[in-house]
Amino acid sequence: KLLHKIFYQFKSELSEHLQQGLEQLSDYPNELLHDLKNIIIRHISGNFNQNLAYAVIFSITALEKELHIHNRLLEKVLRPKLKELDSGHIEHLNHTFSDEHKLQEENKQLTNREIEVLKLIVQGRLNKEIADKLNISLNTVLSHRKNIIAKTGIKTVSGLTFYSISNGYVSPGDHVV
Repeated sequence: KLLHKIFYQFKSELSEHLQQGLEQLSDYPNELLHDLKNIIIRHISGNFNQNLAYAVIFSITALEKELHIHNRLLEKVLRPKLKELDSGHIEHLNHTFSDEHKLQEENKQLTNREIEVLKLIVQGRLNKEIADKLNISLNTVLSHRKNIIAKTGIKTVSGLTFYSISNGYVSPGDHVV
């Protein structure tokens, strides 16, 4: 539970920081990743799966390297180009990107029915069971699954489970019915 809480706190802090935009970018994400890795190295022992802990540490290290490369590109390429733009160009870019972002977000929102299907998938239900439970055809279930995969980019049940938990559709303690 402690590791789960740490990851959620890390995710929310990093997301909040990234939403603040380029102007306030600092070493904070690097510091968060470094702290998270150190917590895992120093405090994870005993009943935890050591291979999983090593995989998480490796992933965090890889993310640190990617973030370092990103920051170098930001400083060497993007910021100098942004300084060359005048206010009219910046306003146009902001408007363009915000419209694209809104359109992408609207297209990726799961419908209520897709969320119902997702919850049943996470519970381990078969397509036929989902169809019977929701009183829909098997083809409709398959269509919903296809839409869920297209919107989330996740194909595995374990990945969908993690997605459902991280987006609040199910809780880690929910029982399979």
